[in-house]
Amino acid sequence: MTIAGGDGNDGISNDYGSKVTINGGAGKDYIYLDTSSTEVLIEYGEDDGDDTIYGYNLTDTIKLTSGSIINSLISGDDLILNFSGGSIHLVNTSTANIEGTFIDSTTTEGTSGNDLLSNDDSNVTLNGYGGNDTIYNSGENVLINAGDGNNKIRDLGEDSTIRTGNGNNTIYSSADFSSILSGSGKDSIRNTSYSTIDAGAGNDILHGGAGNDMLWGGAGNDSLYGDAGSDVFIYRPGEGTDTIFDYQSGDMLQILKADGSPGSYTNATFSNNKLTLAIDGGGTVVFDNVSSSDTININGTELEKK
Repeated sequence: MTIAGGDGNDGISNDYGSKVTINGGAGKDYIYLDTSSTEVLIEYGEDDGDDTIYGYNLTDTIKLTSGSIINSLISGDDLILNFSGGSIHLVNTSTANIEGTFIDSTTTEGTSGNDLLSNDDSNVTLNGYGGNDTIYNSGENVLINAGDGNNKIRDLGEDSTIRTGNGNNTIYSSADFSSILSGSGKDSIRNTSYSTIDAGAGNDILHGGAGNDMLWGGAGNDSLYGDAGSDVFIYRPGEGTDTIFDYQSGDMLQILKADGSPGSYTNATFSNNKLTLAIDGGGTVVFDNVSSSDTININGTELEKK
């Protein structure tokens, strides 16, 4: 069974059950699918206009004809596919089965709501915008802009850059050579490989990985774990109390002034396996679980505890 619309603005309702083919044709069409039907095939051409589809489920298929090229995707509570000559708006669904498509888009767009974005392509940008987004990535050389909100990000690619706005973010990355930059909020950030992490304002928890990481907690009372590798912990005056929990030989604390030049500390005290530095210009850095025989590297100079 095939249901075909004309060149105008059609309203098409599928009352014929499963395994039906629907082609709205040109114009602004509204297609209503029976929720009990399955395996519906919806055909769409490059210049078929703006179609809105209700009742879509994952047994159904969108078949793109005439070399249709998806220019951008917007995924939130609904899924919108944009073409040069129109769009498909799938109401109340965030995923779709698409046949015969060529995606000519380096950007996947979310919305101001709570989005689910998933990507396995390389050299693309994922924009979550506002809302509490969940973002999965396994592509390489990907830029993730999560925006404001309490976001959950899982990155398994390589050479990724993750940027979040204000909010309490949970970020897990196993990507080699990833860069993570977060805004204000209470963030939990863990990388298992090589990373540069700038957590921004807030009381953050940062975990480096097996490689040589750079961890910067930013303003707030931060907890820093370099894990394996030769790690660099960055602190600027006035950024609160940062605690380094697993300092080891090969790591370094880098104190930087606001202009990026080397800073210093005014006092160092050691007690109960903790070394506490009072930073010139304000703030404190604590090395937890160190011994009196350990040597601490500060801006390339070794400080031996007495």
